Amino acid sequence: MTITALGSVADATQLAGATFINWFNNGNRLAVTSSSRLTLIDTTNKSAPIVMGTIRDDYRLASAGTPIINSAGTVAYTTGNGYFSCWSITGSAPVLLGSYFFGYGGRHLTPLYGNYIYLTRSGRSIDIVDVSNPASPTSAAIPSLMAPNDPGSFDLGGIIILGTRLFINVNKTGVDVWDLATNPLAPTFVRTTTGTPNINIYGKFATFDVDEVAVSSGPRLWRMDETQVVNTTQTSQASNFGIIGERYAILLIDGNSAFQVIDMETNNQVEFSGHTGLANGYGVAVYKNWAAGSSSSLNSVTIYDVSEYNTLPSDGWQVGGVAL
Repeated sequence: MTITALGSVADATQLAGATFINWFNNGNRLAVTSSSRLTLIDTTNKSAPIVMGTIRDDYRLASAGTPIINSAGTVAYTTGNGYFSCWSITGSAPVLLGSYFFGYGGRHLTPLYGNYIYLTRSGRSIDIVDVSNPASPTSAAIPSLMAPNDPGSFDLGGIIILGTRLFINVNKTGVDVWDLATNPLAPTFVRTTTGTPNINIYGKFATFDVDEVAVSSGPRLWRMDETQVVNTTQTSQASNFGIIGERYAILLIDGNSAFQVIDMETNNQVEFSGHTGLANGYGVAVYKNWAAGSSSSLNSVTIYDVSEYNTLPSDGWQVGGVAL
């Protein structure tokens, strides 16, 4: 099985320093954050993607992370420089709908849970943002999430929702699981996932299916359910990763300008392939049979065919417990 480059687009202005990316509109669009910009790419023709338009905001998009997109593909949500922002992405270029300043230090976001998005803040609290009105996002609650016996000495890291469970990485101590079913504005502690000593997760969370999540921790990939680690895999140092189907993890190895594919059932590497479009690569996103990778030095985004690794039926894969 192999990964094949299909097409690439470069733009020294609109994709300058391209970092994080996300698919929307049934795989026909990409949203890209780069150098205080949010840029939209038309990927209808995977062999010839086209930059549609961009918006620059040196406050709201500075050091922005992966844009989260609603299921309708009409609104993108970002954090940057302490701002949480909502952007209309129905036209050729993003348009600011509304934002608010929540404070420095947070960048990790969840997909939508009803009308809420959960993001980590500096210290040991999260911000639960009500986005029912994108023109005026508001903080609905800022609960302090301290698990029993938590030393409280490290900030919160990655965060993801799986069904009604909220997984939060507590840097260097483990992953805490909280329940949202009773009251989404006041999560209830469930447990700390065992078997994750001294992990330090700065990468993104992604799901294999409705029961398990995968997290990156430097040169290692962890696969776990809400009670324990299912398995771990030694990997190269990855800047980001995505999930193909329910079995394979694709890691962007920026130091080698390469993709590494791990079979998470067997813990074996099945491919390590160099691609010129991944020079100083940073972001990778997967939608069904396609992966998109960014290059901060080439100011570009390249689309790859990963269909040979897709073990899911044609209805797509899942992230945050929501089928795309």
